[in-house]
Amino acid sequence: MIKKIDVNNEDLLIKVLDIQKEAYKKEAEIINFYDIPPLKENIDDIKNSNETLYGYFEENKLLGIISYYIDEKTLDICKIAIHPSYFRRGIANKLLKFIENVDSKVTKIVVTTGSKNEPATRLYETNGFISIGKREVHDGVYITIFEKSINSQTL
Repeated sequence: MIKKIDVNNEDLLIKVLDIQKEAYKKEAEIINFYDIPPLKENIDDIKNSNETLYGYFEENKLLGIISYYIDEKTLDICKIAIHPSYFRRGIANKLLKFIENVDSKVTKIVVTTGSKNEPATRLYETNGFISIGKREVHDGVYITIFEKSINSQTL
């Protein structure tokens, strides 16, 4: 089940942070770059963020999260993180499908990931995202920018 996360629930935010750190540690290992912003965040950062946060739960256990913000008609995915113990179970796919329908005014979704992160790249491509470019974020470290158009028939 996917439900909105109450950022005032500190116990739940501790679990969010744990999932986020474990998932982004894996990305850091893949891309060999450990200065990823989600690895540095704390509970207050999440509480004070302008991001909307949803969690994927099974039997009341939080297994994954997705956060985003909407700017006019563009939904920008800020974070998607699945606890590594639950990788390859379709949870990220479910979270991506869910946010496609979260707001009827959204016509485009954008997301970035480390260019060397092949599992994430495959995830986005499989879900209809198209690479629209790369950007260097540190010496020799690139992120790939993905975009997906959403039309009213999807909603």
